[in-house]
Amino acid sequence: MSLKQVTFKHHLLGVAITLLSIGLRSYITLLSLIFASIGILIYFTITALILKSIMTTKRDIIGIIDGATWIQMGLSALISFAISPFSKLVSLVFWYLALFLLPIVILVSILKLISVKIIRYHPSLWSVIFPQAVFSTDTFSIIRERLIVLPILYDVSFSVLLSAFSLFILFLSFTIFSVTR
Repeated sequence: MSLKQVTFKHHLLGVAITLLSIGLRSYITLLSLIFASIGILIYFTITALILKSIMTTKRDIIGIIDGATWIQMGLSALISFAISPFSKLVSLVFWYLALFLLPIVILVSILKLISVKIIRYHPSLWSVIFPQAVFSTDTFSIIRERLIVLPILYDVSFSVLLSAFSLFILFLSFTIFSVTR
């Protein structure tokens, strides 16, 4: 695979492995920690490859941005949730990374919609919902564990969760409409 072929979609491997970590947490703790660590390694590797690709090749940045861009933010929130039983500090670092990436991903998604000039349904839009729900779940977990005590966090998390639910309903109606046409 060449450097040009590395996209945000490759983060899905990290998502799958990190989800295994969460699933194994109550059964085999050591294996859960190993899977979470592999998820972190994949996150940094794919992110470095994407950044190198953006900086060294003459690719259109808007062309790189798609629904899978949200996976970049969602994977950091998922890693934060998966690693939280093992290291609160690492969990907070990845949560802050997700919090930092959230407005950036929203902004680049809006720029993509403006540059395309045609707003229409595409199945890749579904990848926007899961990262928002994971970020909300992770934020609720951080609030519950009292790692950060800020009243506004609950409001932010609830707003993102409400956004994810609204988009779910919207995309579901688009899907039903496109199937029945």
